[in-house]
Amino acid sequence: CAKCRVSLDSQPEIIDTLERRQLQLKIEETAMKSEKDAQSKKRLKVIEQELASIEEQLTPLKKRYEFEKSRVSDVQALQKKLDSLKIKLEMANRQRDLQQVADLQYYAIPQVEEKLRQAEIDQKRNMEQDEEEQLLTENVG
Repeated sequence: CAKCRVSLDSQPEIIDTLERRQLQLKIEETAMKSEKDAQSKKRLKVIEQELASIEEQLTPLKKRYEFEKSRVSDVQALQKKLDSLKIKLEMANRQRDLQQVADLQYYAIPQVEEKLRQAEIDQKRNMEQDEEEQLLTENVG
């Protein structure tokens, strides 16, 4: 669905907030570097410490987000492949191509269904283990 796609393509709020703050600080840091007075140099040190802290928070969040996003993408890709194979099966049935029907029905489709089932189980297991830390949600309400 369109809402799910937007949700999956958008970064989680926590990452977005941290990146915006990081950008603000980098702009301020650039301005402070050109200043020569003691107060500006003191503020520059505070900014650099805060930037380091934000980077420390952002790195694991981004890694986790990319991991979760790749899991969802894998499941979606397998679902598309399965749908495509089912369409090919219908076409082969209509054309009475028995060899292709047999290949699709007894080999290709069951293999993709098994991969999809396993990917969904893995995805569900990861979501249950890390429910509190989860950054992506597929449900939009």
